Amino acid sequence: MRADAVVSKAFEILTSTNYFADKLRVATFTAEIERALERYKPEGKAINSAELRFDIDRIKARFGDELAQHAYKHVPSGLPEFYEQLHLFGERVSEKFPKARADIKEAGSCYTLERPTACVFHLMRGIEAAVQQLGRKIGVTVTPQMTWRKITGDMDAKIRTLPDRTPRQKELKDRWAEARANLNHVGQVWRNNTMHPAVDHYSMAQAKEILDASRVLMRSLCEI
Repeated sequence: MRADAVVSKAFEILTSTNYFADKLRVATFTAEIERALERYKPEGKAINSAELRFDIDRIKARFGDELAQHAYKHVPSGLPEFYEQLHLFGERVSEKFPKARADIKEAGSCYTLERPTACVFHLMRGIEAAVQQLGRKIGVTVTPQMTWRKITGDMDAKIRTLPDRTPRQKELKDRWAEARANLNHVGQVWRNNTMHPAVDHYSMAQAKEILDASRVLMRSLCEI
């Protein structure tokens, strides 16, 4: 390979390496590469093979030193799609229940990092924010001390007083009744087990099941 072709190839490899170094957040190593890139610009001075070999060896050594100071976690295929997703359950859920948004996002990130119990914990916090919001919407006086069960219990009394003379009113009342029943069930089965030591931990399969069910539930609550 001609000398200019070698330098050009070195520039290409270093540029690519610099991109990944930036993603890995190894700042010192990135600075080392950027200095080398200045020397290997196509319009730069001629570089002999000894200089090239020296620079590559130095960069390899620095890369090893940098990586030794960091810890990285392997994320299995299929999980990154849940990481740091602002609208994990869809934009409509995020807009309808803004106070649930942060916990739903965190639930996805915990699932990605294989922390299933933490994932379920944040899901329950997110759904509880929806419980409080819907309780206020139907006229329940919600205080910071009120439990999930107390809110859904008070919602039941409010739902019974909703008008149901027209088909539209009856449909809305049925939706409220269904939402209240689902939320009460979630509170008994998942929320209580998560917030109290009834369950030591959740498996990834259980967390995925609860995550999927929570998505369906939260989307259905948007219809009220």
